[in-house]
Amino acid sequence: MSSHEQRDPTFELLRRLPQVSPDAVAAARVRRRCHAAMARRAALQARGSRSALRPGRLSETVLILSMGLYLVAVVAEAVRVAGSL
Repeated sequence: MSSHEQRDPTFELLRRLPQVSPDAVAAARVRRRCHAAMARRAALQARGSRSALRPGRLSETVLILSMGLYLVAVVAEAVRVAGSL
């Protein structure tokens, strides 16, 4: 807002509103939910590290291996073509 513009009364009313802070019960409830979410995430990560060959991981592994094999074949072909020049 520049100095020659009028101030909006709505913004002035909003600026005068008191600050809101959560009460102790609400803060404890949020903290409990956060701790539960962190515990679930840790359990999932621990379970995921134990089962490294899940179906999703297996397909990712097959894809990565096939792409690696393709890359090796491309490099070998490039070396063969460069050698024949």
